[in-house]
Amino acid sequence: MAGRVDPDIEKILPLLPLRDAANLTPQRARAELVALTDSRKEVPLPQPAAVADLIIPTGAGPVPARVYRPA
Repeated sequence: MAGRVDPDIEKILPLLPLRDAANLTPQRARAELVALTDSRKEVPLPQPAAVADLIIPTGAGPVPARVYRPA
């Protein structure tokens, strides 16, 4: 029995090239994975304007939290 595909994953499935798993060797799969990861350039993470640590009181006790304010 097949499970449901996550809706977010379902959106990107058409973008992925189909592979014939019967003809895909482990070496070829590794080479394709390396090529895919090498083809992606690093995107710098956005830096927040401010970061604040605080404690939120709850019925189960205090919970540490962090608030990020966008730049």
